[in-house]
Amino acid sequence: MAVFEWPDQFSPTPSTNTPESGSSRFPIPFSGEGGTHAAAQSLQGPVGCIHQCFEAQVRQHPNAAALLFEDQVITYETLNRRANQLAWYLKEQGIGPGSLVGICVERSPSMIVGLLGILKAGGGYVPLDPETPPERLNFVLDETEVAVVLTQFSLQKRFTSRVKHIVCLDQNWANTQTYSTENLDLLINPESVMYVIYTSGSTGKPKGVMIPHRGIHNQLQWRQVTFPLASSDRVLQNISFTFDPSVWQIFWPLTCGAQLVLPKPGGQKDVAYLMDLIAAFQVSVIALVPSFLDVLLRQPGLDRLSAIKHIFCGGEALPGELQTFFFQQWSQLPSPPPQLHNVYGPTEASIDASFWTCQRDRIEPIAPIGKPILNASLHVLDEMLQPVPEGTVGELYIGGAGLALGYLNRPELTAERFIPHSIAGAPSQRLYRTGDLARWLPDGLLAFVGRVDHQVKIRGFRIELGDIEAALRQHPWVTNVAVIARDSGSDKQLVACLTVGGAADGTVLSPASLSSKMRTFLQDKLPEYMVPAAYVLLDQLPLNANGKIDRRALQDLDLSLANPSAKTLPRNLIEACLTEIWSSVLGVEVGVDDHFFDLGGHSLLAIEICRLMEAALNKPIKPALLFTAPTIASLSERLQRGDTAVVPSLTISRPAGDKVPFFFVNSQGLLRKLLPHIEANQPVYGLNILGLIERYQDNLSEVTLGAIAADMMQDILAIQPDGPYQLIAYCGDSRLTLEIAQQMKRQGHDINLLFIDAIWDEQKPDLKSYWQNMRRLGLSYLWTKLARLIKGQHRKALKYYANVQRRYQAYETAHPTRRDRNVAFLKKFAQLSWTYQGEPYPDKIVLLLSSEWLALNTPALAQLACGGLEIHEVKGYHHTLFEDGYVQELAQKITNYLQS
Repeated sequence: MAVFEWPDQFSPTPSTNTPESGSSRFPIPFSGEGGTHAAAQSLQGPVGCIHQCFEAQVRQHPNAAALLFEDQVITYETLNRRANQLAWYLKEQGIGPGSLVGICVERSPSMIVGLLGILKAGGGYVPLDPETPPERLNFVLDETEVAVVLTQFSLQKRFTSRVKHIVCLDQNWANTQTYSTENLDLLINPESVMYVIYTSGSTGKPKGVMIPHRGIHNQLQWRQVTFPLASSDRVLQNISFTFDPSVWQIFWPLTCGAQLVLPKPGGQKDVAYLMDLIAAFQVSVIALVPSFLDVLLRQPGLDRLSAIKHIFCGGEALPGELQTFFFQQWSQLPSPPPQLHNVYGPTEASIDASFWTCQRDRIEPIAPIGKPILNASLHVLDEMLQPVPEGTVGELYIGGAGLALGYLNRPELTAERFIPHSIAGAPSQRLYRTGDLARWLPDGLLAFVGRVDHQVKIRGFRIELGDIEAALRQHPWVTNVAVIARDSGSDKQLVACLTVGGAADGTVLSPASLSSKMRTFLQDKLPEYMVPAAYVLLDQLPLNANGKIDRRALQDLDLSLANPSAKTLPRNLIEACLTEIWSSVLGVEVGVDDHFFDLGGHSLLAIEICRLMEAALNKPIKPALLFTAPTIASLSERLQRGDTAVVPSLTISRPAGDKVPFFFVNSQGLLRKLLPHIEANQPVYGLNILGLIERYQDNLSEVTLGAIAADMMQDILAIQPDGPYQLIAYCGDSRLTLEIAQQMKRQGHDINLLFIDAIWDEQKPDLKSYWQNMRRLGLSYLWTKLARLIKGQHRKALKYYANVQRRYQAYETAHPTRRDRNVAFLKKFAQLSWTYQGEPYPDKIVLLLSSEWLALNTPALAQLACGGLEIHEVKGYHHTLFEDGYVQELAQKITNYLQS
């Protein structure tokens, strides 16, 4: 097995342009060199070659911004060069037309490089969700037989036993220069597979839909002709790349000269974060499932989203009440409402096959799915495959340029769902049998009615109920099962109805233990969105006259059977208030000890519940709290002690894992470089003082380091109520971290401290120490110092607050008041930190020192550490410890410390 490593961090491209304005959370980069340019009305490049349409934009506007991710700006030229180097490597590994390449990464610039690199090499990509359960992931790997998987360091172990070549996209690769940055200029057949996306399968096996370049070229052509993008437009990529709407989100802007905006990993689930991102980056095009749109419209600050021009809604029915609410909410704002488009299309039709733009003066109970897009045809047929009259319900068939090639390795299913047919004497064409019921309206629009089978869509996820039933039947105690989707308030939830037998020892599943056992059993087999929310234990499943399971009868079951144990009643006013809110939102009777997710809760319901709890209790409550306090009893306890999961200083969170977490206190954003090299089962939290600015902006002159430390201590305790605690800090942030540890010690907490290159003495590197290091480390050290001196960075590196100020001075240039506030706070913090002396610390302090700084003595810190100062050398220099080539050893040293 060969492992190929690729850099994840892109340096912002130098430009004479002034950065655009943005919030302190999201500094907005420039639009592109030379101002804006008009986007073409149609895609440029050969029909079917999506990457060549992108290359046409590279040739026309190489210095224009193509990709925006946090504080990174990536131009079309830079993105193209990176993708070309990867493409040439993939070609060397045998990837070409007809090849499939797996890609399993979190949302990042490297994800886009990976997709483009695969297409440029002539291959088709198979997107793999990092959260996919192992059994399902292995099934996809075995069926596709991919020889190469693009992934990241923390995920590569999932593929080592099944894949020949693993390409890590989040680490530097030493031989970058050996691969060309020029385009490969391969001739791609429009019928070649562009990607294979797996959807739920009725037999229990997911099926891979093979989409050709031709279908996506037609999809993007329709979008650009109907809703033309200009270079100033920005498209948000918030949908997982394992679902087909992500394809237009990624490739539409990149093939039309616009800009692609990527949220941080996990950010697509946080509505408050997304609103901040959309506002800061002035996003003009977004896509949301109706249930998420409903949540968005209920958030404060809707007026900040005035740049949005188009909202594409799909994945589930768009209710008339939501359309009315949309127009009502926007009518209260000074800006005109964006266009709300209801789009429809299965994966097999290359994303969307029809659309309808909602109108204020026409609100249907369910929004029509409209008329066909460019080069698509829609047919409503009866059982004899003949067109039905207007108003009559029939099955919907789709034809045209967007049809998939079929299902990978499933010729029988392909023949069943893709049929040759001639309509009214027209030439025979392929039609896709959707399984959806529809009818034509008098004005020629198409209305969605329902399904002919057991497929459902919940929160935009396409789910075959048979897929879940097949997984449950694998449990040795389950004798029969039927899964249904039931209305739950404004949402749907999956309910599993089971009959069970016993184990060999006579043990049987009780109703009380059924839910937790089944959920645990399914977690390794199905994605989270396919795990039922409720489980009903029955003596036998109801049957109809034909001897088949009577699913209509199951719809009428009393769901209290899912958890027949007595409910624990509220014991105080807060619990009573929360019980009422939970019951109204979840649509079931709730006891104070019931688990939120066992009741059918999910991320969107968490947002709604927290909104109602905030209004009722007048407390800010974040949805993340429900993941750590998932019962009313635990939630009430947290609320009463003042913990509302408001952790303003938390910037990076990786909570999963079975080890004691560590908290990295750093104001310079270096944890993101370190995190990929820390083992996956190590929980990590990154804390940044920038999150505390709002607390101190009105009394900055009175701020003390002790006050800042006290606030950050509360943030740590909110995340991890009980010890032991592990605190890590780099450079000047070690002073703040020591004060945090001192305060936590006074409260009786067990603390382990690790500092990285923390020098507390007045002594600074001088010519003598430079000479000692050069003799010890070689000429490479001297060259590093000279390079920094030539770049004019040496003095800044020796002045902590000046270095911090430089890092943030580009924030919000169009909002000088906010920018000045940020800089003033950072200056104040740096001054407090640099003058902080500290008191003797009762325990040991571990210090990792770079080879460069070993020449400096640390008597001041040694005197503070009453339990001793334990020093370990880390190869590298102070300003390169977190760079590739050094960060790996740093991560290993930290891991050794955590395990000791």
